[in-house]
Amino acid sequence: MSVAVDYAQPLLAVDQILDLSDQSIRTIKAIAGNEAFFVGHYPHFPIFPGAFVLEAVHQTTRLFVSEGLKLSLHARLIQIHSVRLLSPLRPGDVLQVDARCTREATGELIVDSKVWRRDTPPVAVAQIKLRYVLES
Repeated sequence: MSVAVDYAQPLLAVDQILDLSDQSIRTIKAIAGNEAFFVGHYPHFPIFPGAFVLEAVHQTTRLFVSEGLKLSLHARLIQIHSVRLLSPLRPGDVLQVDARCTREATGELIVDSKVWRRDTPPVAVAQIKLRYVLES
């Protein structure tokens, strides 16, 4: 499933939804080598910024709320519980986000995600836990 999102350009951190259920979502993002930030992050050894990995999980979560839960609510990030970056992503890699989303009775959404580099076998890139509030 292709993705059309309303995020500020130029950072589109999700290219496609691979799988979607009532409790989880899987997305991918192909990392192009011609992105402007690669020039300084880092010269002669370009690495996809960790903040952009976090943004991929955030955009995946927003897609889960709109496409998976079919809610006209906005998922507002209220807490970054933990971020563990485990391995770098480089130009040409494909980032995969597997997010498990638990809707709490309080109206909050807890997101437990694992981010992978789609190799054979997949390489763990990050573990990220977030908390959102669902609001109009």
